[in-house]
Amino acid sequence: MSTAAIAEVVYLDHNATTPVAAAVLEAMLPYLRGEFGNPSSDHPTGRAARWAVEEARAQVAALIRAAADEIVFTSGGTESNNLAIFGTAATTPAERRRIVTSNVEHPATASPCGRLEANGWAVTRVPVTGAGLLDAPAATAALSDEVALCTMLLAQNETGALLALVELAPAARDAGALVHADAAQAIGKVPVSVEDLGVDLCSIAGHKCYAPKGVGALYVRRGTPLSPVLVGAGQERGLRPGTENVAGIVGLGAACELARAGLALDPVRIGALRDELFAALSAAVPGLVCHTPLDIAIPNTLYVSFPGVRGIDLLARAPRRRRLDRLGVPRRRRDAVGDPSGHGGRSRGSPFCGAALARSRHDRRCARPRRRQPRRRLPPGTRGAPRARDLEERVSILMNVLVVLNDPPYGTERSYNGLRLAGSLARRDGVEVRVFLFGDAVGCALANQKVPDGYYHLDRMVTAVVRH
Repeated sequence: MSTAAIAEVVYLDHNATTPVAAAVLEAMLPYLRGEFGNPSSDHPTGRAARWAVEEARAQVAALIRAAADEIVFTSGGTESNNLAIFGTAATTPAERRRIVTSNVEHPATASPCGRLEANGWAVTRVPVTGAGLLDAPAATAALSDEVALCTMLLAQNETGALLALVELAPAARDAGALVHADAAQAIGKVPVSVEDLGVDLCSIAGHKCYAPKGVGALYVRRGTPLSPVLVGAGQERGLRPGTENVAGIVGLGAACELARAGLALDPVRIGALRDELFAALSAAVPGLVCHTPLDIAIPNTLYVSFPGVRGIDLLARAPRRRRLDRLGVPRRRRDAVGDPSGHGGRSRGSPFCGAALARSRHDRRCARPRRRQPRRRLPPGTRGAPRARDLEERVSILMNVLVVLNDPPYGTERSYNGLRLAGSLARRDGVEVRVFLFGDAVGCALANQKVPDGYYHLDRMVTAVVRH
């Protein structure tokens, strides 16, 4: 996709990744240019790099209310999770060979647990409720003196549900188990305090919070036994050997500083936008199903299903150059985790994850620029984030696609949202569109172009929007 095309997109997939914030890039640039020293070198250039790494360590620690010497830098959330899980497993006695986790984990935690299970460990996967929340009584019941580690997501990456680690951690520690939180989706979206959570280990992914890809961190509580997964020199207290990614680490520190400054207002503002989007979709789509527990979830995430429509069809039949990835529906849509609906299988209808109303004013690529108009200054806390009119436009596009896909209930209408039909011609914003259904396929023809079968079927007119 070209730079110009990216600039037109209101990006709504921040649970997948975030852009690098302008302030983060500015902090990184000196360490990609003149300040290129190795932090392990004992000369001025090396000491400058070491100072930058330690300053970033303090910034990360401040965000999660930890001590700076409890932060270990890694290459990202996946490495942090692997270090937490395999590093704990390597230090536990033979009588403790059980792990407790949930059945809605990200592969970065589920796969390491599966590897240990294949090597003889027992893994208890605690279910979630129909609302997508952790079954706390079942989790507590799974704890015993055989459990070495309890590892779970803090915020589920698709539904956005906050899992009840704060309730589980005291019981796990009473049983002698360590507690690990994968906080990749929660960092910067809700306040995270390792002291309040009571966890021993906590994973952070830089690219989920406006830092670059390829950098992350693992919180390791003082006194927690942990064995390194990699071997080499003694960087990061020997837990993560290898020359530090100074520029990336500086970027992560700057992003954590921005997140800490924005936590007072951003969750409220973004939560209000999410609720507005859900209200608009609920009013427009009969039978809409919401899988996100709105009162116990990160505020930027909305996961819904459209009745009678498969997600793959919704994406495939979106009008050209109005693909639903602009609505936050990723092309790679797949069932990466367990059934969030609690129905014991895939929910009927199409999963749609607008997982990611922009969290912060620091995402300057979110908003679609207006051409030939002076830039107006936005109030603090709103720069670059999607606004109500952006959400209205996306709902309008989505509904026009649903008109095509679902007849009835949507295909029974002769017009929608101001789209006027005149014979075989639909007009909107100066664009002429011919729309026809033939069999199971949909044809949209601009001007006098013919549909694929070479002639028009005018008896089943439906609406859609196609732009040049």
